[in-house]
This record gives sequence, structure tokens and C-alpha cells, in this order.
Amino acid sequence: MSCISAIVRRLEVAAIGPVADALKIVLEGDIETTYKADANILDVSASEDMEIWFNKIFSSWFSSLTARLTVADDFKVLTANDFTQELNQVIEALEVARAYYAQQANFEIISSLENVALQKAAICEIAAKAVVTAYEVALNTYGSEFTGREWVSIQANFFEGSTPEPYQWQKKNIIVNLINFNNVAVENSENQEQPVQTRVPQYLPWVFTAAFGIIAWSAASKK
Repeated sequence: MSCISAIVRRLEVAAIGPVADALKIVLEGDIETTYKADANILDVSASEDMEIWFNKIFSSWFSSLTARLTVADDFKVLTANDFTQELNQVIEALEVARAYYAQQANFEIISSLENVALQKAAICEIAAKAVVTAYEVALNTYGSEFTGREWVSIQANFFEGSTPEPYQWQKKNIIVNLINFNNVAVENSENQEQPVQTRVPQYLPWVFTAAFGIIAWSAASKK
């Protein structure tokens, strides 16, 4: 288990319902990141900077974000646009944060500070992937396939949603490619009023062996 994975496991989910249940499980697993986030694991000062940021800034922000993921274990509510809009805003906030810290790393001269910024970007990326996967796990309790998952592009500099700290962009026109859910519909389900499986924990083997495979994180999502 990597240093970043161990840190992510300390995150708290301030929500209830099937998406929150799945998110707690997914965060316990090892989620791949595109950043070399463990490069400075032996750098004591960098590790301390990381701990301070995580404990005082990111963890409380993430918890407040996840409060928006509370939803009833009901197909109509889970797929309603009112909820998917909340879900999308959480994903966007995490992806914009990822892009911000990745940009910070590009402008750092001191290698240890660059590595800290990359660690921050990695945590945000892992958290965003976990939220997407958690929602897909919840959807799969109602059917084996679904529609409404799409890639969208947003300009990070103009993002007006929640942020872990005030952003000071050093570069203009930063485009972030991310996953959103809109007009979600589940297919191959005879009865969408009742889950095919009763509880999310039954998906534990699926989460750790196949869930991440359904998320095709393109190279464009790195910046």
C-alpha cells in the first residue's frame, strides 16, 4: 500500500445512503494515480507539509463535499437530475483541485515542494475517481448497465464551486476533462424500483477487481 493510499483511507464521508456506503468501501482500496506521488516519502519536511495540508485543509473540505452525496436508496431519487447535479459538482470540485495542485507542481523550483504539490494532486485525483466509482456501484445495484455517463470539459480558472483553499492560478485557460452524469438510466433491469442486490457491501469483490476498470481515465484528464 502506498503512502498516498494510506492517507486517503483516513478521509471521512459525511453522508448517508448507497453512494456514501460505496464511497467508504472504495476509499479503503488502492486506487491508481497518474502522479508520482510517493517520490519524497523520505523527505521529512515535505511529509510534514503534506500532513498539515491534509489535516487542516483537505480532510475537512472533502468531508463537507461528501455531505452533498446523501441520497435515498431509491432508483428514482438516485438517478434524478437534482442528485446528479450535486454529484457532478463534487466531482468537478475535486478535479479542479487536482488541476490546481498539478499546476503548482509545474511552477515549483524546489523539488520537495514540487513533490508535495504532486501528492496533493494525487489525493484529489484519487478522491474524484472514488466518487465516480461509488456512484456507479450504487447504480449497478439496479441493473448491469446504465447510460448517462459522459466526459465534459470545463475551464478551471472560472470554476466558482467549492475549493479547499483560495486558488491563485499562474496560468490561464486551464481545461479540465472530467466525468459527469446526466439523464441517467439503468438498462437490463426488470424492476428498477427494487435493487437487484440488496446492499452495496455485496459488491466488495467487484469493487476491488473490476470497478476501476469501467472508468476509462483518458490521458487528457491529467491536466
